[in-house]
Amino acid sequence: MSASIRVGIIEDEPHAAERLVHLLQEYPNGKIEVVGQTDSIGGAIEDLPSWNAELLLCDIRLADGLSFTIWQHIEVATPTIFTTAYEEYALKAFKVNSIDYLLKPINAEDLYAALDKYQRLNEVTGKPAETSLSPELLAEVARMVNRKSYRERLMSKVGAKLIPVYVSQIAYFLSIDRITWAYGFDGSRQPINETLDELEQLLDPKNFRRLNRASIAQASAIEQLNAYSNSRFAVQLPNHKGEPIIIARDRVQGVKEWLAG
Repeated sequence: MSASIRVGIIEDEPHAAERLVHLLQEYPNGKIEVVGQTDSIGGAIEDLPSWNAELLLCDIRLADGLSFTIWQHIEVATPTIFTTAYEEYALKAFKVNSIDYLLKPINAEDLYAALDKYQRLNEVTGKPAETSLSPELLAEVARMVNRKSYRERLMSKVGAKLIPVYVSQIAYFLSIDRITWAYGFDGSRQPINETLDELEQLLDPKNFRRLNRASIAQASAIEQLNAYSNSRFAVQLPNHKGEPIIIARDRVQGVKEWLAG
């Protein structure tokens, strides 16, 4: 398996682009000719048609936006290997709709495997590989890339030790005397640095909700709501002792709707 491949590079990080060129020059199973480079969506829209590239290496997020915009402005039939710093879950669709995708920082082994895949597809079909990046697919992956990610772990400092606290194991958070405590389903508690205001931004709102000024609870931890005075409700939580946790009156309806899904 040895061929000459004309490659175009769309990458806005100079060091990443230089590394790609270097790795391509060292490709052991063929000769790579870099026929064009650009660092922007605008540059790609203007220059890509003149490159006559057989294969593209394209970063997903460029300084002027998501590179999918290129496909929305011009017709691009060139097979593409996408590069990205994002986790694999967001790009599984590309396994069957493009040549491949590579997670940054890109290593030689992964890049060469993708180039080998491109060559195998050409050999099997007897013609250049084709892409099927539909507008619907591009919109869906763009949505996934832009989806906000939420914290799965927090850190608790106890003396000279730092202890990871897994968010899924936290039933609720309480702010007591300006200290935020994370309470586990097992009744344990650990101090964390984040305030409740910060946690509201860091935690997935599908799973966690602010109940009042001093508490946040996980939906799966709420065992029941008990009627309280003045149209309020007290929250029953696992292993909670002490003063009842009361949902603020202006939050009651929102909490009900949240728990109802």
